[in-house]
Amino acid sequence: PTASVITTDDATIFCEGDSSLLTGHGSGVWNTGSASATLSINTTGIYYVINSNTGGIVYSDSIAIIVNPLPPLPIITQNADSLQSSLALSYQWYLNGTIITGAISQTFIPIESGNYTVHITDSEGCSSTSIPYDYSSTGLNTFDSENNSITIFPNPFTSETAISFNTEQKAKETDNLTEL
Repeated sequence: PTASVITTDDATIFCEGDSSLLTGHGSGVWNTGSASATLSINTTGIYYVINSNTGGIVYSDSIAIIVNPLPPLPIITQNADSLQSSLALSYQWYLNGTIITGAISQTFIPIESGNYTVHITDSEGCSSTSIPYDYSSTGLNTFDSENNSITIFPNPFTSETAISFNTEQKAKETDNLTEL
C-alpha cells in the first residue's frame, strides 16, 4: 500500500469554536475511525491515516492539531465612575453593541448610560465577550471645586430655590426649581 499524504489549508493551532479541515485519506482510514476523504477537526490531537491491503499496513505522516480554550468570560465591575474588566492581554469596550473607539484599557470611564460589554483577548489570540453591564450615569462629571462652583439659594427654602453654576469659562447659569 501507499501511504496517504495529509494536507490542510487551515491553521493547525486555533481557538475553541474553530476547526481545521484535513484532507488526504487515500484509500485508508483516519486514526479516528473515519473513512471519509476529509476530516473536520475541532479537538486537540495527533491525526494520521492508516492504509492497508494484502501487502501490509502503512501509516501516513501525522499532523498535530492544538485547540486552545477560550478565556473565561470577562467580568465587569463598577468602582465609583469607572468600569473595570477582569485581567486579560487586550481589551475593547462596546456601548450598546457599538465599538467605543480608543477604549482599549482594562478600565473604562463611561460618559453615558447604556449596556457596556468588553471583548478580551488572551496570549493565545483567543477571545471572549462579557455579558452586558447596565451602567446608569448620574449626570454629574468630576467637579473641580477650585475653578467651578455651585450655589444653592436661598437656604433654607420653602417653595422655590435657585441653583447657580459658575464654570472655568466664567459663564454663569442659574436654574430655578419650583417643583420639588
